[in-house]
Amino acid sequence: MRRAGGTNQVDVLAAIEDRVVGLSSTTGEVVRVFAVAPDGRDISSVAVAPNGRVVYYTVGEQCGPTPEVWRVPVSGNKRPRRVTAAGSGPRVSPDGRLLAYTGARQSETLLGCVDYDTLVVRNLRTGVERRLELGDRLSSVGVLAWLPNSEQVVVARGPGAFAVEVTGRELHVGEPIVLPGNGLGFLGTGAAVTSIPGLESTRVVTIELPTGTEGFTLVEIPAALGLVDVGRSGGGFLLFGPLADSTQGWDLYHATVANPDPVRLASQVQSAVWLPPRPSVPKGLERIMVDGVSLAPGDTLGIGFHPTPRPARVVVDPPTAAVAVCPGTNSGEVAVAPNSSSWADVWPAGDCRSVGRSGMVRLPSRSEHVLVVIANRGGANVALRRVELVYDQHDYLKFVHLPTLAPGDHSARVILPIDLLDNAQRADVSCSCGLEQPVRLELVDSSGEALRTAESIGANLSFLDVGRDERDQRVVAARVMNVSDAPLAPTVNIEISPWS
Repeated sequence: MRRAGGTNQVDVLAAIEDRVVGLSSTTGEVVRVFAVAPDGRDISSVAVAPNGRVVYYTVGEQCGPTPEVWRVPVSGNKRPRRVTAAGSGPRVSPDGRLLAYTGARQSETLLGCVDYDTLVVRNLRTGVERRLELGDRLSSVGVLAWLPNSEQVVVARGPGAFAVEVTGRELHVGEPIVLPGNGLGFLGTGAAVTSIPGLESTRVVTIELPTGTEGFTLVEIPAALGLVDVGRSGGGFLLFGPLADSTQGWDLYHATVANPDPVRLASQVQSAVWLPPRPSVPKGLERIMVDGVSLAPGDTLGIGFHPTPRPARVVVDPPTAAVAVCPGTNSGEVAVAPNSSSWADVWPAGDCRSVGRSGMVRLPSRSEHVLVVIANRGGANVALRRVELVYDQHDYLKFVHLPTLAPGDHSARVILPIDLLDNAQRADVSCSCGLEQPVRLELVDSSGEALRTAESIGANLSFLDVGRDERDQRVVAARVMNVSDAPLAPTVNIEISPWS
């Protein structure tokens, strides 16, 4: 299976008849079969964990033998296994901790069909489930989507929808959700998206929740289709069309902002989702990533780490000839200001390497502390989606020298090189941010919401033992805000250690 590069990469998962298959959004080719229903029943829904590692799917339909929720790893290194003997429509929370699906108080009715009247939320780490009875025989319930904060899940019942709070010991019905269109998805920014079909076209728009107030149009598609899933960047949309050839299932289409004409990928599709891209980090290596970096001409971003016996690599996205990667050693004080003249002593000028079309620069192994500088040597501002450094795994200090912040500005997010969900490691996160300027250090989730904040003047701000308790399980990054009235050049320090 290929997940990047080429025209037949797997980036869409689809439930077609009795199989979960991986499709190419470019050609519609079935590149791989992930799972086959064990008894020949149709697979009626499919979902994927946000890290792209596990696929969840429903074996069976509402009428017939009782539907079951199954799971299979994307890697294919384990056989599929049943999650629950009765359930349908699984959806994984954005933080990867919870699985929501619909169940029933009775396994089937007199007509041989299941009345989905119960929401079930399972903790994927402990297996503990909470249940909330919601529906009745006139209106089954279904899980539409999780909100980006992983604290609420949107449930449909009949023609309406509402949020269910999942943060307490018990599940609680929250406020009604107005959905003016078909489908519900979320961009990486957290904005809600739906599709509003017309007679001959469909507008994919952002909406405010819970009111359903329409925002702006992302794209207008010249066909009457319904939204199935949206890529986090907002560039790609999966949509369902009319019933295909009068058989069970839908036509699946793909459209983008750049090319709104829908491309048909497959027929007889029951369910489909985008397969999230997984970072390619070999075993024994780890990465540190900074996203949303803006570099002015001459500006720099510095990343330092402990010596590595193997070559490291730097990935700059998007590639641009204006940016250079400059590896070197830093034998002195690590917390130097990125724009100070002391950078000139850090690396030989001849070692700087321009970023090529691949966006990747390989670095040789070093026996000293390594400092990598990403420098804008062009004459205009450069906006980078991410800068990623992959290096030998170890438990020592990592540090990121961020570009200078103007008063009131937030820094780019420094993605922590740790999976806090596995509870096997902890992180100490601190900021060296100047001696006399007020500054704020924040730990944020995937949507950018600040979960923990600390603010001080003339002190080294820090959060110790990140990952120890429940509140840290959503933390993915650190960022700095300049709350002073003067420019600030902050450094974020990260130390990873195993739990003792």
